[in-house]
Amino acid sequence: MDRKNIGTFNLLLPYFLNLLPARGEKNFTLKITGGVLLGLLIFSVTFLISYRMLAYFDSFQLIGPFLINKILSLILLTFFTLLIFSNLITSLGTFFIASDLQLLAVTPVDQEKLFRSRFISSTVLSSWMVLVFGMPVFIAYGVYFQAGVFYYILLPFLLIPFLIIPSVIGKLITEILINVFPVRTLRDLFVLITVIFAGGMVLLFRMIRPERLVNPEFMGSIGNYISALSQTQVPYLPSTILNNILIAILKVKVYPVKDIVFFFYSGYIFYLISKYSFFLFFRPGLSRSIEGRGARIKKQSGRIIEKVLYPLHPFTREMIIKDLRLFFRDASQWSQLLLLLFLIVIYLYNFSVLPLDKTPINSFYLKNIIGFANLILSGFVIAALGARFVFPSISVESRSLWLIKGGPVDSKRFLLSKMLFNLIPLSIVGFTITYFSCVFLNTSTLIKIVSTVSILLLTGTITTFGLYMGTIFPVFKFENIAQIVTSYGGIIYMLVSSIFVLIYTGIIAFPTYRLFTIIYTHAIPSFTDIIMITVFYLLALTIVLISYILPFNRAVEKFEEMEL
Repeated sequence: MDRKNIGTFNLLLPYFLNLLPARGEKNFTLKITGGVLLGLLIFSVTFLISYRMLAYFDSFQLIGPFLINKILSLILLTFFTLLIFSNLITSLGTFFIASDLQLLAVTPVDQEKLFRSRFISSTVLSSWMVLVFGMPVFIAYGVYFQAGVFYYILLPFLLIPFLIIPSVIGKLITEILINVFPVRTLRDLFVLITVIFAGGMVLLFRMIRPERLVNPEFMGSIGNYISALSQTQVPYLPSTILNNILIAILKVKVYPVKDIVFFFYSGYIFYLISKYSFFLFFRPGLSRSIEGRGARIKKQSGRIIEKVLYPLHPFTREMIIKDLRLFFRDASQWSQLLLLLFLIVIYLYNFSVLPLDKTPINSFYLKNIIGFANLILSGFVIAALGARFVFPSISVESRSLWLIKGGPVDSKRFLLSKMLFNLIPLSIVGFTITYFSCVFLNTSTLIKIVSTVSILLLTGTITTFGLYMGTIFPVFKFENIAQIVTSYGGIIYMLVSSIFVLIYTGIIAFPTYRLFTIIYTHAIPSFTDIIMITVFYLLALTIVLISYILPFNRAVEKFEEMEL
C-alpha cells in the first residue's frame, strides 16, 4: 500500500460520516431536515437574546459601553477556559485510546497526515459547542454595531487560532502527563486533569470577579466603577487578543492589522509545536495508554452494594452491579464525578454570595423569583448530565448487545436496570442543586417544595428520554463516548430535554405564582383560583407521567426491534 494514497481527508471522512445518520436509515431526510431546523432555532434564539442584551446594557449612560466590552471579554475568557478542559479530555481519547490507533500506528500511514487528521477531529469535537453558541453572539455584536461585510468574512478566520491554541495546550498537557507519570491506568491521569480544571475554574472565577458588577458598596464612586469595568484581562491571553481585535473593528471601525497578523502567527506557531510534540510523544504515550486496567470495586464494597440492591430483581441487581464495575474501571467516567462535585460547590456558592438585600427590588420576592427560575437551570444541568451518561448507555453495550438480545433476557427489565442506574445519581444531583440553592437564597417553603418535587419529576422524564433516544439513535461505532454525546441523536436529545424543561416550568409558573400570592398576602382563594391551580398542577403532572410512560414503552419496542 502506498502511504501517499492515504491522505488526511481519507482519515477524517469515516469520523465525520459517523456523526451523521446513515443514508439508508429510515427517515434520513426527515432527520437531516430536523437537525438543520433545530440548529437554526438555536442560532436565532441565541442571536435574539444576545442582541437584546446588548441593547439593554447600552442603554445605561456612561457605563453601558464598558459593560458591553466587559461582557464580551468574559464570554471569550469563559470559552477559552472551557476549550482547554474540553481538549484535555478529547485529546486523550483521540490521540491515545481511540480503538483504531493501534491499527493506524502499524500501517503505512504518513505520520504527519495522521497527526493532521487527529488534530482536526480533536479540535472539532471539543470546539463545536463553542461555535454553535458563540457565532450567534459574535454576529449579534456585528449587527448591533453595524459592522461592515468584511467583519463577517474575517470572523470565522479569527476563530481558527482561537480554537487551535487551547486545542494545542490541552494536547500538550495530556501528552506530558501520560508520558511522565508512571500510571498503570488512566485513573491518576484523569484525577490530575480534573484538579487542573478545578484550579482553572477557580482562576477563571477570580479573574471575572463578578461581585464588582452587583456590589454597590465596593465602589466609592461611578469613576471607580467605570475604572473597574475597563480593566483588561491578562494581555497576551488569546481571549484578550481576540477581544481587543473585535472591539477595535466594531467600535473604533479600525482593523488592527498588526494584532490580527500576530494572532494568526501565534496560532500557526502553536500548531507547529503540537505537530512536533506529536512526533515526540505519540508512540511512547500510545504504549502507556494500552496497559492493562483492573477493576476498582473492592470485594467489601461489592458486598455492601449487593446488600443495598438485594430487594431488586436478581437480573436488575446484577446489571446495576455490572454497570458500576464498568463505570469505575473507566477513569474517563468516574473522574467526572470529582468535576461534577466541584461544579456543584461553585454553583451553590454563587447563590450564597448574591447581594440581593442591596437591590431596589423587594428582596423577598426577588429571592423567590430566582429560586423558581433556578428550576430551569437545574433542569438544563440534568439534561446535560443525561446526554453524557444516560443517552450513551445503550450504545456502550455494543459489544455485548448480541448476548443480551440473544439470551433469555427481558428487554423491559434490561432497560429498567439502565434507568435505575442513572436515575438515582441524577436525582441526587438535581435535588442537591435545587434544594440547597433555595436554602442559600432563603426562599419560601412553597418554592422549596415546588422546585424540589419538580426537579425530581423532570429527572425521571429526562432519564426516560435518554433511554428512548439512545435506542432510536444508537452509535455502535465510536472511539470514545464523546462521539456518542455529540452525535445527531445526542444533540436532538439535549434539545428535546431542554425544551421539555421550559414547557414544564412554563406550565407550573402560573399556579405557583397564584399560590405564592395567596399565601403571602393572606388572601382568601376564590373558587376559580382553586380550580385553576389544581388544573395546572394536574396538567403538569399528567404531561410528566405521559412523557415517562410512553417513551419508556417505545424504548422497549425499539430495543426489541433493534438489529445488530
